[in-house]
Amino acid sequence: MTEEEKKAQEEAAAREAEAAAAANAGGDGNAENGEDPESAVQAKDGNGAPVTEPMPKDVFFERIRTNVPDGKFEDDEQEYYRHAMEILDKAEDGSNKYKGLTEKLTRRYQEDPEEVAILMDYIEGMPLMAAIVKHKGEEALTMKEGDEGWEDYQQEVGRRKEARETYMKLMDEVENNSTTTAEEFNKWADELKLDDEQRKAVWDLMQSDLDNMTRGKISRDVFDRYSKALNYERDVEGAHEQGKAEGKNEAIEAKRKQMKGSGLPNGGGGNSEHEEAEETTDPTAQWLAAMIHR
Repeated sequence: MTEEEKKAQEEAAAREAEAAAAANAGGDGNAENGEDPESAVQAKDGNGAPVTEPMPKDVFFERIRTNVPDGKFEDDEQEYYRHAMEILDKAEDGSNKYKGLTEKLTRRYQEDPEEVAILMDYIEGMPLMAAIVKHKGEEALTMKEGDEGWEDYQQEVGRRKEARETYMKLMDEVENNSTTTAEEFNKWADELKLDDEQRKAVWDLMQSDLDNMTRGKISRDVFDRYSKALNYERDVEGAHEQGKAEGKNEAIEAKRKQMKGSGLPNGGGGNSEHEEAEETTDPTAQWLAAMIHR
């Protein structure tokens, strides 16, 4: 806990104590008149109100509220204790880590006090190389075969060199791929006749998705986009077939209407009062109706 947080807690506790004292201010007059000698000598603050030490429970609750400002303490007092347990768990975890680090430093100090001195100076702000020279001398910055730790030194040099080469290869690949990607994107945008604003919108969306993915953050919007892309051809084909079917149905319906009043046998010609019966009994009309619903 920082000094500011601790100070804020103490001030809040003092305010609560002052409020409690103010609520009992009615008894002060009697104390001054001698009816309550013990309270008459009680310490007072600058406003004349008695200084009352805050109750430990009030201080405890205030510290929890300060550490957990979003807590729902008004609904359930047990929330104070739940958060207190979480704070204690974190404190114990940090204490155990600190204890383990202290033990390691102690062992290293017993083996080589100068190494720990180097670390302490570095922590205090001294440049690492300066701290090494201060406690080990300039010769500590060089390593030659036969020196203690030579094999470990060579191994780490090899690992660092390999990691550096891998990184440089990756950067070269990224640069080459970026150039190719930009060219492909422009070709694609030209084919779709996208203007500058549309190109920027698509590019920004892709960059946003990539940035989030590299951080392991993938939203439902991304899932939806990939799902639509995966099913795009099927959806287009389905829409095409649906359009063909609707067009066929419209053509059949138009042909059917054309047959009415054409004068053809069973074609629906005649007066309108028999139209409904003709539509249900005319074999040709029934066949056309059946075709619509196929």
